[in-house]
Amino acid sequence: MDGGVEFYLYRPAMLHAKVMIVDNALVTIGSVNFDNRSFSINDEVSANIIDPAVADDNVRIFERDLKQSRRLSVEEFHRRPAYQKMADWFCGLFRSQL
Repeated sequence: MDGGVEFYLYRPAMLHAKVMIVDNALVTIGSVNFDNRSFSINDEVSANIIDPAVADDNVRIFERDLKQSRRLSVEEFHRRPAYQKMADWFCGLFRSQL
């Protein structure tokens, strides 16, 4: 966040899918995280599609979802409760295993 990345909290529910749209032509969508566990252990998948029409549809879906989201500010992130910061720290100890 300090480097300019923005996070948005989707209000209707939790979204777990990861979506990336590149140059309005390539769409990758799925549940895979970019870590060794997702690539080698978990049965997670992503679909990779090269099609400008599919990319345009996904841009519209993203923009619609963004309207139902709120931006998480740096200040709000730093003000999260101590128990949550402790849980984040503790889970970070096992990030190579999770």
